[in-house]
Amino acid sequence: MHQQFKTAYDMRRCFFLCIVFAYAFSISAQMKQTTKNYETQWQAVAAYEKKSLPQSASAEVNKILRQAIADKNSPQVIKALIHQGKYDSVLDNQKDTLVFVHLNEMLSKSSDPIEQSVLHSMLGELYLQYYQNDRWNIDQRTQLSGFVPGDMNEWTKNIFYDKAVEHVAKSVAPADELLKVKVEHYAAVIELGKDSRRFFPTMYDFLAKRAIELFPQVEEDDDLSRSLARKHITQESLFAPLEEFVELPFNPQPEEYNLWALEMYRRLLSSLSARGLEQSTVLIELEKTDYLRKLYSAYENYAFLSLEKMVRKWEHQDFSVEIVDKMADIYQAKLFSADIPGAEVDNIRREKDARKNLYELLRKCIDAFPRYERITLLKSKLSALTQPSFSLAGENTYTPESEKKLNLTYQNLSSLKARLYRVEMPVFDRYNENLKKNEKKTFVKEISVPLPPEEVYLTGKTAFSIDIKEPGAYKLEFEAANKQVDNRSNGHDFYFSVSDLAAFGRSLKKDRYEFFVVNRSTGKPVKNAKINIYKLPGNWNNSSLTLVKTILADEEGLAVYQKDIPNYDVFYQAVVDGDRGSQLSRLPSAGYYFSEDIAETTPQTIIDIFTDRSIYRPGQTVHFKAIARSSGDKEAKLVSGKPYDFILYDTNRQEQGKQTLTTNEYGSVAGEFVLPQGVLTGSFFIETEHGRVPFRVEEYKRPTFEVTFDKIDKTYKFNEQVTLKSSAQHLSTSLVH
Repeated sequence: MHQQFKTAYDMRRCFFLCIVFAYAFSISAQMKQTTKNYETQWQAVAAYEKKSLPQSASAEVNKILRQAIADKNSPQVIKALIHQGKYDSVLDNQKDTLVFVHLNEMLSKSSDPIEQSVLHSMLGELYLQYYQNDRWNIDQRTQLSGFVPGDMNEWTKNIFYDKAVEHVAKSVAPADELLKVKVEHYAAVIELGKDSRRFFPTMYDFLAKRAIELFPQVEEDDDLSRSLARKHITQESLFAPLEEFVELPFNPQPEEYNLWALEMYRRLLSSLSARGLEQSTVLIELEKTDYLRKLYSAYENYAFLSLEKMVRKWEHQDFSVEIVDKMADIYQAKLFSADIPGAEVDNIRREKDARKNLYELLRKCIDAFPRYERITLLKSKLSALTQPSFSLAGENTYTPESEKKLNLTYQNLSSLKARLYRVEMPVFDRYNENLKKNEKKTFVKEISVPLPPEEVYLTGKTAFSIDIKEPGAYKLEFEAANKQVDNRSNGHDFYFSVSDLAAFGRSLKKDRYEFFVVNRSTGKPVKNAKINIYKLPGNWNNSSLTLVKTILADEEGLAVYQKDIPNYDVFYQAVVDGDRGSQLSRLPSAGYYFSEDIAETTPQTIIDIFTDRSIYRPGQTVHFKAIARSSGDKEAKLVSGKPYDFILYDTNRQEQGKQTLTTNEYGSVAGEFVLPQGVLTGSFFIETEHGRVPFRVEEYKRPTFEVTFDKIDKTYKFNEQVTLKSSAQHLSTSLVH
């Protein structure tokens, strides 16, 4: 059992803290770690943390604390104290703040500037963590200015932020001393990344990078663009070359929270550049560019241009791979960005240009630096850009006499081979992969699909037709020679039907359905058609379609089905002699009714509300009408002689009017509301107990002309072009030319 009594824990904690502050302040941070195996002990702590056993982890940390004091190992003492503070928060629901008192006392007694800087950095982070863990309660407090209560439990948000900024800023203040100390000396108390020693070798680098991570957590109510404007700094200048950026006068005051991260980028870049750490400088510049994404418009306008200048400057260095990787990310974002409506030709041209530029950029850099340690970043992007793929688009159902045309989009393919099969199972419009296990198919023929040549990085488009007229369900399987193909939407298969039939279904009531069968080309009813009812017994992972019933349509193509099976996965298909190819469709609304224990006869009241218009101006009158009906007991009835409250709500869901109206013998009522002036425009609605209707309230302008379309006087078939004629006329009666 790892559960221990809290009283014993508190006594032990106080005992060890007393030991710490009796001896810890004479410890020198420069002394070497003894031969004691701290690493093994910290591994044990990590194991307890992973198992969510904070008390056991705390006991192990106490052992480390004893040993660190005996060894006079300052980094280990700091690390142990920080961990004990973390466990205090877990174990003590009263948010024990002793760790802050002890660390501040240790800070005041320390004479080592490096140790002081580490403590400042840790304290800044702890203040932020404390606020974030209890922010809901802290944010309820009235903000205090010019006064810091002695009890941390009375602090407000701004005090936590001020304390965090103060300590993090002080952590990098003794820059000259920090630059002389290698990060290895404090490896016990800080977490070093894989390449920290190589790219960021000093304690200044480490603490500056921590500051860059911590400052953005101090959320500023003021917008960054306004803070920059007050300093007369343009957003464009943030993307300037290194030599110009490090001269920007951020000079943040303690309360200018959102400028501190930029100031730390400026200081760190200036230091790295002065020391000739070129690759480190580039890595931080790239981090800074990512940070500036928060200035969306400026990032869109200047980020890529900034990266282009960087890559030209460092194009002969292998670490330019890192810059190209960021440029590729922006290219890819543009490829997947939304198209501009009405500019299809321009969009296609821009996409082709972007793909070409991205391909050439990646290819050039990979060829130049094939042995760079992170070159796989670019190789992965190049592989994705040139991945052989294809997708198909076509009709679910074709009539026997129509052209069976399929549109094909492809990339990095020279040809496709298709095999056409006839399948016995009717085609389901949401075909499930697991149904293929029981699929029976008959080979019909092989089709070669030639593809116009395209660059490996560009997508091509073509179309081909299938010469087949016999009604039935069909499947196309595709194969690309010597290519690992990504078929993005069809799983290498395409199912379609050939049929003259179209069947429509609707739900009349629970478990009762009506079907209407028509000729797909003419729209005329098909008399005496059959409706086959199928079910999927079992589950989707192991199931097959089973025919459960066949019903006959009448002379008007109508048929009624009373569902008497419990399954939700029930489907229907229309067939006639010689045509069994129509699509399989799910029963409408199957599976979405109330549970079976609700009696069918339980009446449900529905009120349909109608307004005379869909948009109004403030101050206008909304005329509305409502019809109340009750469903249940096998038929719907009008509700007469019953009063209902109708309430007008504005866009903020505030009540703006109320009327009580009683339905007449036809179950209807009529009323009106005058819209208020001076309220926020937007979506209003009228609501009653059993219904609601939304409408818009806007300061719109009256139309100055109207467009009238001539009545359609002929019947059109599928795929036939529809021609519409119209005329436009000013409301002043003059024609618009």
